[in-house]
Amino acid sequence: MHIRRLVKAGLASHTVSLPTNWLKKNKLSKGDVIYLIEEDDNTLRIRTDMKEADKPGKEITIITDKKSIDSIQREITSAYLNNYSKIRIAGNDIRKKSKEVRRILHDFVALEIAEQTPEHIIAKDMLNLKHKVDQGAHYIITQMFFDFNYYKNFVEKARDVGITVPILPGIKPISTISQLTSIPRYFSVSIPNHIVEAMENARTAETIRKAGITKIAELCKQLIDYKVPGLHIYTMGRGVATRDLLKILFG
Repeated sequence: MHIRRLVKAGLASHTVSLPTNWLKKNKLSKGDVIYLIEEDDNTLRIRTDMKEADKPGKEITIITDKKSIDSIQREITSAYLNNYSKIRIAGNDIRKKSKEVRRILHDFVALEIAEQTPEHIIAKDMLNLKHKVDQGAHYIITQMFFDFNYYKNFVEKARDVGITVPILPGIKPISTISQLTSIPRYFSVSIPNHIVEAMENARTAETIRKAGITKIAELCKQLIDYKVPGLHIYTMGRGVATRDLLKILFG
């Protein structure tokens, strides 16, 4: 039998060291993934692989109304420890609490924010993605996004759980005012205020189009400077906007 002390790591999690002999026996090293299965009798099993019956696939909704941030944090932590692969945080006051909720989620290495709307925030377990890569995926394409930090944080968390394949950023050129509302509504993504303001301050359809494409080009340049393996552009039938974006980027 081995006895270990819990060590606090961040605001919402703890770590524990594993026996060296067990690590060597299972040929484990830094970055490898292990699986923790919580039993009904409070026993915690550690596995080096995942049986089909043990694979996480549960979903849960956490309501924030009339709850303190500490209470919400405890519920998120409980959901994470109980292998919920999709955690939806929603409530009438989610807008006011979104900054704190995002901070809580960011403290979990294996959780990434997959969606954020005025109505909810959805976090997903990166280990599900790791399992898909282990089954043979050669690369990953992200959903469309409009904030560089989304991609940067996603890649960092993916690397932390042992995902090493190339991760291509999903880019969507914006060229009309209507897209500022339709894209968030249909794809559950957020568009930063600086993009919205640049397009809304433009006077004509042509200047609106140029403002939107210029902002997306700025995002692409950030990504290129970050040494991304490539860009995946969601054209969705708007070839002219894509052409103009590529012209700004590559001439």
